[in-house]
Amino acid sequence: MNSPQTAAIQFARLMLLCTLIAAPLALASDAPPRIVNPSEPPNGVVYLDLDEQWRRGDEDDDLFFGLVVQALVGSDDNIYLLDIQLNEVLVLSPGGDLLRTIGREGEGPGEFRRAGDLLQTADGNLGVVQRFPGSIILLTPDGLPAGTILPGDPTTGGRDMLSGARAVADGVILSGAHMTRTDNGRMRRNFISLYGPDGIERTEYLGADDIQDFSAAGFNEIDLYFPGEGHWTVDGDGRLYVAAERNEYEITVYAPEGVAVSTFGREYVSWTRSKEILDRLDMRWKS
Repeated sequence: MNSPQTAAIQFARLMLLCTLIAAPLALASDAPPRIVNPSEPPNGVVYLDLDEQWRRGDEDDDLFFGLVVQALVGSDDNIYLLDIQLNEVLVLSPGGDLLRTIGREGEGPGEFRRAGDLLQTADGNLGVVQRFPGSIILLTPDGLPAGTILPGDPTTGGRDMLSGARAVADGVILSGAHMTRTDNGRMRRNFISLYGPDGIERTEYLGADDIQDFSAAGFNEIDLYFPGEGHWTVDGDGRLYVAAERNEYEITVYAPEGVAVSTFGREYVSWTRSKEILDRLDMRWKS
């Protein structure tokens, strides 16, 4: 029979072992729940036939488009089109009539260059996302300048580069990169983050460092992937949906405060490129 001291030692060892076993389980429980969907939709496929209501910008139309990259329906039901070639926003009525154009090329109030995205803020203003130097040029629906959001810190070697933006109740969710020069190239911190109206970063949902040495040749397509360029969106409640992994058919959902709350997707089968496609891509890269 064990002495009370021996029994106490064995009990302590048992409790330590249980703690060590439970610790990984506790960590695993912190991961967001994952929903795996079947490859075939369980409720079948629904095909919708779209009925065109009107068309603008064809050969017989007096309305000319340059290069429209973004369209949104505003809270006033008007349609706003960002034309990055003409550096303006066209405002159409719900019936397709041109009401006005707002914004223009330049660096003054209400002016922009190198635009890449368009959004409507919570107060009803329009925001034109200028890629670099990264900024959001704010306009009223009538075209009056309404200020500028300047994210990033210019003292670290330059303003941020922006690739996308969506308005939420507490500010704007932006994707882009903090750029910093190095001796042999540059360091880029890719991010998808919540910014306040003051341009200060509040929460980083997703981030990755990319260090590029200009004296080295070659690149790895997987290593360079970051979902900031069009691989994310925001719903009406401020939740962020992002395709975080290049080779995973999976979406991660973040709550407004920045916590991952769930993932969903299905098993992914990588597309096999033929030799013809690989040769064509190789020639494009070399040219």
